[in-house]
Amino acid sequence: MKFDPFNSRLCRDIRNDLSESFMSSLQAGNLQISKDTAAKFGDNIEPYCQEYIYSRLKRYEKVLTLAKNHDFKDVFRVALHIWDEGLFFEVHEYLEYHWLRSSGNSKKVLQAMIRAAGTYVHLEQGNMKGAGKMSSKAIDALEAGREFLPAYLNLDLLLSKLRNLDPQPPKLSPP
Repeated sequence: MKFDPFNSRLCRDIRNDLSESFMSSLQAGNLQISKDTAAKFGDNIEPYCQEYIYSRLKRYEKVLTLAKNHDFKDVFRVALHIWDEGLFFEVHEYLEYHWLRSSGNSKKVLQAMIRAAGTYVHLEQGNMKGAGKMSSKAIDALEAGREFLPAYLNLDLLLSKLRNLDPQPPKLSPP
């Protein structure tokens, strides 16, 4: 068995609850919020669920350490560091928060990046059809909003990976 939030209620609850806790941890600069959320699932869950939780907490910690060391205020910069840890559902959640509060071209490019992250959520599950639909929408919006994206985003690399549905996501965070 594998971790599958599309077909398992428990997996979906773990993913959603951890992601929500990560948003709170990121805002507070404290991993304990996510650790407490993880603990509520206990030790009597399938090993693949335990591995998912353990892996997420390790990656959350890396992002929080980067955020503390660099005092990130740029939404895209933070999102790309989350992206580079392979936390695509969390990228979606993080950007969605900002997307809901934005307008105009900013709203469009945030939605495009949400869709790019969604492409990788689908690819992780082997859902090529869903990934293809999501990728197509992301590509169109990213190309249309190119001038509104930060210059440090390697857009050509991202577009290439999305066009090819490359399961190996690009590293996007700036140095």
